[in-house]
Amino acid sequence: TRNARMASGWIVGEHVIRVLVALLFAGYNLIPLYGLWAWSWDAFQLLILYWSETVVLAIWAIVRIAFVPTDLLGIVTINGSPVKATHRMLIGGLAMIAGIFCAAHLLFLCVIFSGDWFRRLHGIADFLWTFYIASDAWIALLVVTAAGGVDVLTGEFRPQFVNAIARRLRIAPSRATPPTADDPVGGIIGGLLSRIVAMQVAIICGAWVASYWGSVAPLSIIVEIKTLIDFSQRTPARADRNLPP
Repeated sequence: TRNARMASGWIVGEHVIRVLVALLFAGYNLIPLYGLWAWSWDAFQLLILYWSETVVLAIWAIVRIAFVPTDLLGIVTINGSPVKATHRMLIGGLAMIAGIFCAAHLLFLCVIFSGDWFRRLHGIADFLWTFYIASDAWIALLVVTAAGGVDVLTGEFRPQFVNAIARRLRIAPSRATPPTADDPVGGIIGGLLSRIVAMQVAIICGAWVASYWGSVAPLSIIVEIKTLIDFSQRTPARADRNLPP
């Protein structure tokens, strides 16, 4: 039938997009690996890059929550009373938590791993130029920002203009499917926090080992493992779960 053909077109298209997103994240991870060996990055430069990745992913998580339908936002407890959650409430709460975490995390990295970097830098502008422009880290951040954006635009809860474009291209049926998660907001926040904690702990431990050994080899191994995890987590297991309404 016509709807079946349209659904099939969307499924194939979504599968291709998901694979491309996984490849983008894998490519992003390969840039710092190249930086360690070819651009002589040290542990602190790598940690600053992955801290920046945390900021980017937190921003995209906030955007993702903005697209969750109101009736799926769930219930939150305020002063002991259950209250219907709103987008403003959840976005504000996550922004505050992410902001505090990122600020504390950056302070921790600067205190523990900066070495003599801040004796060589002269102000915030010099910091930004050294760690993002001169080091070419901006390339990696551009890739992860683009990958995160595509991931959001093709996710389960996406902007309506994406569905409109899909229908105009005749690759989507005009029907809605129920959400695959009972608590989509919890999944978004929990997935973000668990990924951040697991990856940052691994990278920080790798940095400590690298500093102790005086070699970037432990960091390279951690980056390679992170690349494989990112790719495997984002490769679609099922491509038929998100037919646009």
